[in-house]
Amino acid sequence: MSSLTASPAQFQSGILTTADGSVTTSHELPVPQCSPGVILIKVYSVALNPSDYKMPNLAKTAGLLVGCDFAGEIVEIGNEANANQTDRAPWRIGERVCGAVHGSNIRYPGWGAFAQYIEADPVVLTRVPEGWSWEEGAAVGGSCVGAVGLALFHQMGLRLPVIGNETLERMDLAERDKISRQDLSKVVLVYGGSTASGTMALQLLRL
Repeated sequence: MSSLTASPAQFQSGILTTADGSVTTSHELPVPQCSPGVILIKVYSVALNPSDYKMPNLAKTAGLLVGCDFAGEIVEIGNEANANQTDRAPWRIGERVCGAVHGSNIRYPGWGAFAQYIEADPVVLTRVPEGWSWEEGAAVGGSCVGAVGLALFHQMGLRLPVIGNETLERMDLAERDKISRQDLSKVVLVYGGSTASGTMALQLLRL
């Protein structure tokens, strides 16, 4: 069974796509029911991405919830959402989290961030560090992290920064010698290093 700290209202406000490729607001959207494998988030802040205004024009479909990156508070946890949490603590009601969802999604019209309550896949959630504002959490979100992660570690095939439970920075010289010298000596050019994705790539490469 899933549980709520406080039951949200039956309806909420959000930003939806229109058939002509623009967006509109609605104050009569149903609040998601929190499916078994997801987490229901009360949204406090969102971030803007190029896809947030490009996707509605590409979709040209009415009624799709817009938005990707968000930060908010966990208010409900699906009864299967913690099933695969083997490498970190289970999610808990009231935790501050940030992440991303696929907004303007024709297959899943209600899967967007620009609403008061949203469903999110726990795989792409991150706990917001203590002392961070909601705005800082939303700015990190998950879109840049996901895109950079796919580019560096999937497409380019670089070694992930975490090996077992230890980062390279924590390893002594003997342990580092066990890792391919080729991986440790690669040079990567980040074109546009001052952008949101570029700064994220630089930090991950530094690790």
